[in-house]
Amino acid sequence: MSFKNISNFIVLNISFPFLILGFPIAAYFTSIEMSVAPEIIVAIFLTMGFFIIYFLECHFPYLKEWNHNHHDKKSDIFHFFSNSLILVIFQNIGLLLLTKIEYTGFITKQMPAGFKIHWFIQFLLFYLFIELIHYVTHKYSHTNRFLWKLHEIHHSAKRLHALNTFRIHFLDTIIRIAIPALLLLLLDISENAILVYTIHSSLVGFLHHSNIKINYRGWNHIFSTADLHRFHHSKKINISNTNYGKALIIYDLIFGTYYNSKFHDVTDVGVEGTDLPDSFIAHSKYPFSKNSSSEYDKYSST
Repeated sequence: MSFKNISNFIVLNISFPFLILGFPIAAYFTSIEMSVAPEIIVAIFLTMGFFIIYFLECHFPYLKEWNHNHHDKKSDIFHFFSNSLILVIFQNIGLLLLTKIEYTGFITKQMPAGFKIHWFIQFLLFYLFIELIHYVTHKYSHTNRFLWKLHEIHHSAKRLHALNTFRIHFLDTIIRIAIPALLLLLLDISENAILVYTIHSSLVGFLHHSNIKINYRGWNHIFSTADLHRFHHSKKINISNTNYGKALIIYDLIFGTYYNSKFHDVTDVGVEGTDLPDSFIAHSKYPFSKNSSSEYDKYSST
């Protein structure tokens, strides 16, 4: 077997579980073995994961034309550095810092003295709760006019690649930060649980926007993969009103919003009927403008 065949096999079949499962596990053991702040571990592992994904996009693209500049790179870079990346790091590190606040875990502290839940059980419970909240928030962002105008900026991308994971209006990101922060104030979640969840869910997010040819197979019934998320970014409304999951796809399966089809590939993404400029400043102002998306009326009527 040639090197090219081996590398293709690895990317097609191993890269996804390696990143979304291997990286969080490696980060956990790194935090146990090394006296390094978990916030730094999160930053290091997410940076490494992002650049691995970028490398795979360059060499194993789902669509070669999505690797070409669509006059959107400057805007995406501004979002990356000036807006969303800062907020995402704040979210990731902020969750870890919240675990150190005295009043964190208000509900959990009402439990009998000595009652303690293993960190992995905490992780599973937090994972299921936070993913449900993200699912509901995301779905509502497609039906509420103002929330849609915030979220529409993310959907305005005319191609999908890891960098435009960060094409998010800052208010949209703040809303998504506030929800897990509130949950943490009510529940006592350990640093280990937050560390593993943060790295896992962030890498799933990078990957489901990525332009990499991967064979997801059974993963499509557990996680929000690129196969599924491309449908969510489709210009066809009946298709894009599906697959709202952030990291998990199980709530779409439960609530009937799951969509997958092996009969066609998604190549045309964006928002039909909206001519939103590819400008960071225009994106920041857009939700407050009088121009409302014609797409909203179609979304709200479906």
